[in-house]
Amino acid sequence: ARARNLRQKNQAVFLDQFIPFHPDAKADKLECPDPVEYYTTLGNAFTQIEEELGLDVVIAAHPRALPGELDAYSQGRKIFYGVTAETVAESRLILTHYSRSANFAILARKPVYFLETQQIYNTQYWMPAYIDGYSKAIGIKPYFYDGDDKLYLGDAFEVDYAAYEAYEGRFIKKPGSPERPYWDIVLDFLE
Repeated sequence: ARARNLRQKNQAVFLDQFIPFHPDAKADKLECPDPVEYYTTLGNAFTQIEEELGLDVVIAAHPRALPGELDAYSQGRKIFYGVTAETVAESRLILTHYSRSANFAILARKPVYFLETQQIYNTQYWMPAYIDGYSKAIGIKPYFYDGDDKLYLGDAFEVDYAAYEAYEGRFIKKPGSPERPYWDIVLDFLE
């Protein structure tokens, strides 16, 4: 309820997934992109978004990122730690690779834009199906920004409300379920 009272800002928020540093990737011995190259390329995409859509791009840091840890890679953009839901609520556009934090945008009926590189898309054999399935489920498609590729932004603000509603009911919250925190529901069940 608190997020609904936040004022919308003229910004897009990128839901950072800590891809070059994520401890799970390191534990699974996955190849992580070079952080300077990754964030520089991402920054170029952000600049295009800022110039073409007239929005400031801000970054919602991944929960495992410590405050200040991404500052060297932000290219001067604001980074918010620990307030992803609020930052999504304040933003006009939500940018992601494939973060489940996009669920905040789906619940708030905000436009979600999947931006990808071939390196991210092909990290694991299952990644293309995951990204394509996730984006298709909410009625959008992923766009690539490798090298000199420019992002297609013509449909950046489109929302498929029927797809969002179906996704919410299937993956986030069952229709007709109580409007209460899940821990209260579990406690009631256990009592």
